[in-house]
Amino acid sequence: MKKQKRHSITLSILLFIIATSFTNDKGKYPPLSSFPQPEGIDNLLFYIQRAKDINTIVYQLNTDKKGNLIEDHPINAYWIRYAENKQIVPLTIIQEKFAYGLKVKSIDERNKIYQFNFVSYKNRFFYLKQSLADGKFHVYGRVNNQLAEINKLFINIQGGSFWFPKIDYVAINGRSIKSNNPLVELVIP
Repeated sequence: MKKQKRHSITLSILLFIIATSFTNDKGKYPPLSSFPQPEGIDNLLFYIQRAKDINTIVYQLNTDKKGNLIEDHPINAYWIRYAENKQIVPLTIIQEKFAYGLKVKSIDERNKIYQFNFVSYKNRFFYLKQSLADGKFHVYGRVNNQLAEINKLFINIQGGSFWFPKIDYVAINGRSIKSNNPLVELVIP
């Protein structure tokens, strides 16, 4: 029992160090300080960055020209290729079907609440819903067992292949609904 507790404390310390430093393979990949934050994007929900390069996948509320939610496809995903002059590029069919695409379903049509997960990871659910505080749509989920508004995911990919990347961890970043404090949870596959 003592050995198990020590192992749990050691693992907790290790996760804390990783979460607070976000170092990535001794310079093999761009330093995290060089990762840009998407700016000037109307209805930005959250984004994903990967250790591989500074290109970013943006998840944006999908609206028509009048600003109304497109209910049968509420979230639009695309790349900002910062490494290629900030080109905006849609996800490829393979990326959408096997990696970064979302499986979305309406769980409350009247209040426009949607549940979704990534096609590549079915064990974690997120929710798209309109905030009572500001009237805007946001993405919510659990981060360290606390309800949070999700704003960013970071995937630490350290090799592998196109179809089977070696993912060390995924960091889910959000802000606590209760305290408004930033939260980070590492998910280790």
